[in-house]
Amino acid sequence: MKQFSNLPRPFVFLRAILLPALALAWCTGVLAQAKPAAKSTAKLVTQPPAASTPAATTKLEVAPLVRNMEEYQKTPAYVKRKAAYDKSTPAPVVNKYSFKDDGSSLSITLDKKLPAGQLVGPPTSNTSGKTKNETSGAYECTVTPVVLSANSNSFLNNDYSGSMANIVPGLCYTYANLTDGAWGQQPGSRYRTQLSCTQPNMSGNSYEYVSNPDQGTLQNGVNELFKRVPNTTGNESFFYQISLAQTSAAYSLSIGAAASGYGVSLANTYSTSSQSNHVHMTIDATKTMFSITSTPPDSGFYKDPKIEATPYLSFISEVQYGVRVLANADLTFSSEQEADQFKASYSGFGFSASLDINYGSVSSNVQTTINSYIIGGPGGVSVAYSLKDLKAQIEKVFATCTYKQARPIKYKASTMSGDVLNTTSITDNFTVRTCIPADGGSPTISSVMLMLGQGSDGKETHTGFIMEIVPGMTAGTPGDPEECMFVSVNQNMNEAYTANSTHTITFRPGKKYKGKLDVATLAKSGGHVHIWPIGYTPGSTPGVSYDVWDITQLSLVINLNPSPANPNPTSIGGLSGTKLMWSLGQQNQLVLNSQQENSYDLYFDANFMAQGYK
Repeated sequence: MKQFSNLPRPFVFLRAILLPALALAWCTGVLAQAKPAAKSTAKLVTQPPAASTPAATTKLEVAPLVRNMEEYQKTPAYVKRKAAYDKSTPAPVVNKYSFKDDGSSLSITLDKKLPAGQLVGPPTSNTSGKTKNETSGAYECTVTPVVLSANSNSFLNNDYSGSMANIVPGLCYTYANLTDGAWGQQPGSRYRTQLSCTQPNMSGNSYEYVSNPDQGTLQNGVNELFKRVPNTTGNESFFYQISLAQTSAAYSLSIGAAASGYGVSLANTYSTSSQSNHVHMTIDATKTMFSITSTPPDSGFYKDPKIEATPYLSFISEVQYGVRVLANADLTFSSEQEADQFKASYSGFGFSASLDINYGSVSSNVQTTINSYIIGGPGGVSVAYSLKDLKAQIEKVFATCTYKQARPIKYKASTMSGDVLNTTSITDNFTVRTCIPADGGSPTISSVMLMLGQGSDGKETHTGFIMEIVPGMTAGTPGDPEECMFVSVNQNMNEAYTANSTHTITFRPGKKYKGKLDVATLAKSGGHVHIWPIGYTPGSTPGVSYDVWDITQLSLVINLNPSPANPNPTSIGGLSGTKLMWSLGQQNQLVLNSQQENSYDLYFDANFMAQGYK
């Protein structure tokens, strides 16, 4: 052994072991050659040395037999978990959300069971009191107390950037941590779990096993599945839900913000809700492209069984990936009656199955402000200036979004007992006011505009005026301008009309007018525009003691409300055509003089043809 004295002792020991082993192996080979009949038998019973194969590859990966909770609930494992953990979720949990801006509230109940006889679906309205009928101007109105309710087994993701990292299949949360927006995950050492993807054209396995599951490792598993989905556009269908939100609670219910506890801010959403001529429309468009699911492991979630029995513990069992567009449109009408008629004609209590947005785009007097947010696809915030523009943007996003651009838009949570967690949402009582034309048929007038062409001398900056539209071709006007059918009261314009310019004056319904704001009223006996004497304080413009205002052309435009029978009505009058047009000419100008305090009446007949002035 002296020849090995300079070698390290472990090597000496190993050499001493290997030499006899090699000799034995050589002898075995010789014996095998001498007895060929025994050769095949030796191979059948001989196993490779344990050290020759890494331990990590000894277990063959097989596709999971159960991929989602629907399949899991049909197995004996579900029955076993149900018996073990059903008492961990003993009673429903109720959360109430109050909205300070308008005092409305929304109650969300989380439970493993839906109320008896109720199904999952979009918000529905139920009357909760006695309906009252009212007459308002040219409209017959109905005031109905309403409660909105919805049942769901999905939570909506309203905030991709702030929440995506926490919406991962397989993560565990208590009910409270699932809905408070803080996303406090349940800690503890866990057993291996599986993830499965429903995309049918993946370039590899549609499942992934995750050891030591936590937020990081589960997200890595999701990323691995995403690598295998095709980078092509999805041709799945998309779904619109349109709602006319009467309160913040109703709006929150329609987009699912209260149930998820986070998402699109409701701040200032209804800062104008007290203005009766406003209509708030919510457009929620979703396109689900595929899902990634998880089920309880056979060994359980946690190595410590006490953690698994934590009261109200749940896990994210399914995440639906796709693209979602949330938009809120504020439609401002010229009167409360017009806003109420829109509500009645458009979608009743506020929910529609399709995006027939043309109704809200046709009347030029309706001002529309839109805020929209995109989850998935290119992402970010989109800018739209009309409902028609918004619809085009949504369709473009849905048509071009690829599978790899899909993001979490919905998810399901399940209890430790294996039951899907449901939500039941109910708003408090609020009233819905809807109106229809009192005569039941004549088109109603939404607004009136008068375009003025100035002559050689326009209006001074501080010259005020009153203009009215009165039914009938008889000269004169009510003493109170608010008793007129339409009125424009501009006592102090703070705007000059320069010579040879054109300006448009917008009229609104008179606050004390008791007739009908419809075409039939003017078609009976025509009407006239009455212009009061202009008011000018001497010296308002330095060096100008009185104002002379020359008008050479007047063009009246009567805009009509859309209706179910005529969603795209044509305005009456305007710069094109011959109706409601007074061309006075340079030699026959209409001259208003603040010193003379003169007034004018411009007449039009039942066919809306201009008939002169005096």
